[in-house]
Amino acid sequence: MRSSHIAVIISVLCSAIPAQTIKESHADEALLEKYHPTRAHKTSGLILKKGDRLAALRDADEAVNLDPKDATNYANRAAVMRALSRNDDAIADLRKGLTLNPNETRKKQIETGLQELGAAP
Repeated sequence: MRSSHIAVIISVLCSAIPAQTIKESHADEALLEKYHPTRAHKTSGLILKKGDRLAALRDADEAVNLDPKDATNYANRAAVMRALSRNDDAIADLRKGLTLNPNETRKKQIETGLQELGAAP
């Protein structure tokens, strides 16, 4: 049992907080975990590996929409675009990722992706 679950149980047992309020806050936590951008971009990569390119694109789009300031989301969507042979879209996403000040590792990955596509950074 996760510590957050234990905290909820303790709150219900030791306070006068209505159970419905606890239930709603717990539901919000689950919703945030489900749609967290980091989870979405990891999911799109897994889906792509399984071969469902269109589902991977939907997840990658969702990650970009949820956190449009994360270079990783654009880099991951670019990988899906490449798998769909949409190289111009992949290049656009990689270039957008570079403008978002990615960390050094991600920056090198993005630059490598651009070079593989025959595009300058």
